Amino acid sequence: MPLKGYLVSVASVSGLTPCLLFRIELEKREPYEMRVLSISGSIHLKTSKGFVPFGSLNPLLRLGFLYVDIPRSTFDLTFDLDNHKLEIIEEERRGGDLWLNMKAHVLYFDVKPQPFDKILHGEDITITTANGSSDLQVPQSEWVKMLAQLGYRRFRMMEIPIPKPPGGTVIDSALNHLDEAKKSFDEGDYDDVLSNCRKAVEEIEKAISEGRINLNVVLDQSESKAEKVEGIEKKVKDFLNLGAHATEAKIDRRDAEMALSFTISLTRYIAKKLIKIA
Repeated sequence: MPLKGYLVSVASVSGLTPCLLFRIELEKREPYEMRVLSISGSIHLKTSKGFVPFGSLNPLLRLGFLYVDIPRSTFDLTFDLDNHKLEIIEEERRGGDLWLNMKAHVLYFDVKPQPFDKILHGEDITITTANGSSDLQVPQSEWVKMLAQLGYRRFRMMEIPIPKPPGGTVIDSALNHLDEAKKSFDEGDYDDVLSNCRKAVEEIEKAISEGRINLNVVLDQSESKAEKVEGIEKKVKDFLNLGAHATEAKIDRRDAEMALSFTISLTRYIAKKLIKIA
């Protein structure tokens, strides 16, 4: 084949349309000049059923040269992301590495000595790693950083900011545990999600028992509200205790989602009520 393609790097790009940026290197294997006119292609995502089609790369229209004495050149291709695609990725990678395949279609002229001059060609190539593998790996640690750069959250509840009451001392520890729970969720450590959510709820419970949060005052002098919120807190904590016992069923991603949703809702409700009376 006249051309080979190699993956140099993968990066996330935030903006109006978040995307992945793939830097690829084309290498020509013929002793004549080539002029690249466009590059397009597709992405395949590794799932439990193997690699499946996932979407198209944005076409790159650019005149690039592969000279006789400089046979390699780099090009940047992008792949648009949205919450739906990101959710599919998160479901399939299951807290581990992200694996992709990339196919590229290159349209180019080859410039040979006479009598053949500027013959137009289209070639399909598989982008590989430097060692020749077509399985392109994005390590889990790098992917988690990319998610943060893209500002991605798995469900709308996590996109709602939790305000800090003036002084920020009453539930600071609970907020810190929630941050750790979100990080563990990104990393696929679902037992740790429940553990940190449980710690967050326990901080709120402790503040109530020590009188640092007076529920009757916080909840508009309503004993009925206070009673029901305490009941919710106990039920949430009871669910979060699933992760504390080795004999319980294995905690999966959906369990962790519900744990985060419950804990964020409770913490945000208390925080906003504290701001109201401050």
